[in-house]
Amino acid sequence: MPEQPGLNPSQTKAVNAPPGNLLLLAGPGSGKTFVITHRILTLIRDFGVPPEEILVITFTRDAALHMQERFQKSSDFPYPVNFGTFHSVYYHILRSSRKQSALKLLKENEKKAVLGDCLKSRFSRAELSEAGSRDTLVTSLCEAVSYYKNTMEEAESLALLPELLRPAFSDLLSEYDRIKRRRGRIDFDDMVYECRAALQADEGFRRSWQERFSHILVDEFQDIGPVQYETLKLLCRKETAVFCVGDENQSIYRFRGAHIGCMQLFLEEFGARTLLLEENYRSAYRLVEASNAVIETGKERFEKHLRSQRKEAGELKIRGFAADTEQEAYLMGRLREAVKNGRETAVLFRTNLSMQAFAGRLTEQGIRYVMKEIATSIYSHPVASDVFAYFRAAEDPGDREAVARIIAKPLRYISREALTGAGEPLENALRFYAARPDLPHAAERVERTESLIRQLRMLGKAPFAARIWYLRRSIGYEAWVRMTYEKDPEKCREALQVLDFLSRDCEGLRSLGEWKEKQKDYEAHLGQANAAGAEACGIHLMTAHASKGLEFETVILPDCNEGVFPYGRMVSDRTLQEELRLFYVAMTRAKDRLEMYYLTGSVERPRIPSRFLRPLLENQAFRDCLG
Repeated sequence: MPEQPGLNPSQTKAVNAPPGNLLLLAGPGSGKTFVITHRILTLIRDFGVPPEEILVITFTRDAALHMQERFQKSSDFPYPVNFGTFHSVYYHILRSSRKQSALKLLKENEKKAVLGDCLKSRFSRAELSEAGSRDTLVTSLCEAVSYYKNTMEEAESLALLPELLRPAFSDLLSEYDRIKRRRGRIDFDDMVYECRAALQADEGFRRSWQERFSHILVDEFQDIGPVQYETLKLLCRKETAVFCVGDENQSIYRFRGAHIGCMQLFLEEFGARTLLLEENYRSAYRLVEASNAVIETGKERFEKHLRSQRKEAGELKIRGFAADTEQEAYLMGRLREAVKNGRETAVLFRTNLSMQAFAGRLTEQGIRYVMKEIATSIYSHPVASDVFAYFRAAEDPGDREAVARIIAKPLRYISREALTGAGEPLENALRFYAARPDLPHAAERVERTESLIRQLRMLGKAPFAARIWYLRRSIGYEAWVRMTYEKDPEKCREALQVLDFLSRDCEGLRSLGEWKEKQKDYEAHLGQANAAGAEACGIHLMTAHASKGLEFETVILPDCNEGVFPYGRMVSDRTLQEELRLFYVAMTRAKDRLEMYYLTGSVERPRIPSRFLRPLLENQAFRDCLG
C-alpha cells in the first residue's frame, strides 16, 4: 500500500501492516494516537473488517474518549467501533454473565469501611493500636488487596503490609470477598479480577465473547498488569489479531500492578512481531539527545533510538545550587519570567508532598498556578496535626484533645484514662499517678508528666518561630518520628519533609492564630488552583507520574538528587529501573526547554546529584548545558 498523507514511512508501515499480532514500540511524541486511528480505518476500509468486531482498549476514560473523538474526526462515517478502558470493557463482560448481572460497584470509602471491619473482627483493639493508626492500617490493607488482585503476587502484596497483618492477609482477603459477595458488590479491581475468573470458569461464556472481536487494539501497553494481560488472552481465539502500542521506557506504574514483562510475554505467547516509531515530533533535538543519553543506561529495554524531527536545538540547562533556598529563589525567578513572557511552564516533582510544599511558597509570592492532581493539604498530614496539637496545648493546657494527641509522642507512659477529670488534663494525670503508687512505673509516670508540663510552658514562652525547633530537638519529637518510622524509610523521609516545611512555614509569624489563617489561605488557594487559573498564568505544578502523556513548552525538574531521583535509599535494581523510566518520562514532557536542578550541599553536608544526571554531567557533548 502507498504511504498515506500525513504519515511518515514508519507510521505507514504500522498502519498498513497485514492483520496479525503486532507490538508497535512508540517513543514519546511519535504520533501513536495518530497511528492507531489510521490503523482502525485501514482495517475497515482496506481489509474489510466489520467495525463492530474491532475493540480498542486504553487505560483511562479520558484517553478512551480522546481516542474515539480522534477516530470519528478522521472518519467520514460514524463506524460502530468499540472503545473503552480495561476496567469498563471487563466490567461490561462481567455484567453480561447471568451470575454477575446484578453486581454493583463498591465505592472506595465503602471498601475501606469493610476492610476496617475485617481488621476489627480479626485483631484486638490493643493489637491494632500498637501496629499503627486505623487509617494507616486500612490504607495499607487496601493497597495490598488491590496489588494482589492486579498481579496475583502474594509476596509483593505482603510487603505492603505492616508485620501484624501479614500472616492474616489470606484470611482477611477471603473475609473481604465474602462480605462483598453477600452484598452483591465488587470493587474497582474486581472488574478485571472477577472477569478473568468468569471467562476461565465458563467455556461457553468465553467462546461467546471470543467470537465478538476479531481485532483488538491496546494503547499504552507498557502499563498492563498480569491479570489484565491474562484476561486479554482469554478474550482471544486463535484467529484474533492483537495490535498493541506501547513504550517500555515509559512503564512507571508498577505500584499499581503494571509489569513491563508482559510486553515480552506478548511477543512470545502471541508470536507477535515488532515495529518501531522512532521519530519524535514533540521535542527539540537537543532535548531528545539528552533524554536518549539518560534512558539508554537502563535495562529491560527494546533496542531503539529516538530522533527529533524538529530543526530547533532547544534549550537544555543543568544547574547546581549549594542550598535549597538558592534553588527556590532561582526557580521563583524563572517562573516570574515565564509568566511575564507568557511561556507555558511545568514544574515536575517526585512526590506530591514536595509539590504541595512548593505550592505554598508560590501562594506566599502571589504567583498563580494550576495543580490538577487530587491532593490532601500538607497541613492535614499527621505530623502537622501533631505540631499544631503541641502548640495548642502550650497556649491552652486545658485543651483536652490536643493533650491527648501528644502524650505518647514521644512515649511517656501517660494513659488517656489518667487525663480525665474537671481540671487541666496533665494536672489530672499527676494526681492520678500520685494516688496510685502501686501502678507499674507510677513514679516514672509522675516524673514524665511533670516534665511534659514544664516543656509545654517553655514551648509557650519561646519566640513563635523558634517553637518548632524546641519541639523537634528539646522535646524530642523529631527523634520520635525517626524511631517510629525506622522500618519505613519513605514514610520517615516524608514525615521529616513535613517537619522541614513547617519549620520554614512559621518563620515571620507571631502566633498560632496567624499560622492558622495562613493555613486557611493556602487551602483556599489549593481549591482554586484549577484549569481556569492556569490558562491565565501558564504555570503547572504536578508530580512526574501525573505528567505522563502531557507536553509543555518548558519543563523544570528541581531536586535532581540521590534520595529523590531515585526516590529512597538502597533501592532494588527493579525499583531503580522504574525510577529511571520515571525520570525519562519527566524529561520527555518538554518541547522547547528543559531545566534540571540539583543541590550540591556544603562541605560538611554534601548532596549527591542524581545518578540519572551522570550521562549528561560526565559527557563532553553536554558541557555547554551546565550552569
